[in-house]
Amino acid sequence: MSIHRTDLVPRPQFVRDARIFVIAVEGEKTEEQYFSLFENSRVHVEVLSAGSGSLSAPKHVLERLVRFEEQYDLGPEDERWFVADVDRQRGQFLDEVTQIARDSGYHLAISNPCFELWLLLHFREADPADTECRSVVESLRQHTGGHNKARINLKYYTPVTIREAIDRARTLDGGQENRWPSSPGTHVFKVAEKLLQLQLP
Repeated sequence: MSIHRTDLVPRPQFVRDARIFVIAVEGEKTEEQYFSLFENSRVHVEVLSAGSGSLSAPKHVLERLVRFEEQYDLGPEDERWFVADVDRQRGQFLDEVTQIARDSGYHLAISNPCFELWLLLHFREADPADTECRSVVESLRQHTGGHNKARINLKYYTPVTIREAIDRARTLDGGQENRWPSSPGTHVFKVAEKLLQLQLP
């Protein structure tokens, strides 16, 4: 038996409808915590994380999106997002999976080298040397006093810093339509911008 959107998202009576953003990610905790910032009465954010295991490869991210769409009654106003890192899967394999995702109507939000670069953009511009996730995480620790993937400090990620990160990421992108940045950058700003807009009254 299929589960309808009314079963998935309880809504107050004064809200006609809430949009659903389904966001499939590679990580176990970090992305889920971050995107929880955008939950409100106008939008329900459903993060499909890897959980505790090895299901973080892009093909598993795509599989989670497909299964969710098969199970739930999503409407045309709802959005499906494929969020992954270049750091883990480079080359032809990521190219094939993202092409399938795009052909399926899913939005792409790929980070090069990793999602943590998106978090770092809340504090500073990207550096051309930010090519490895290890160094990006180290820089993030310097700005936050520590970075725990299982428990990020959400106080640093406010509407003001999110807008700054969006502007920095858009500048890096340069308006190109590539599936992911060829140099340090992230397309997470595309989903963050939409979610931030839905927080406005």
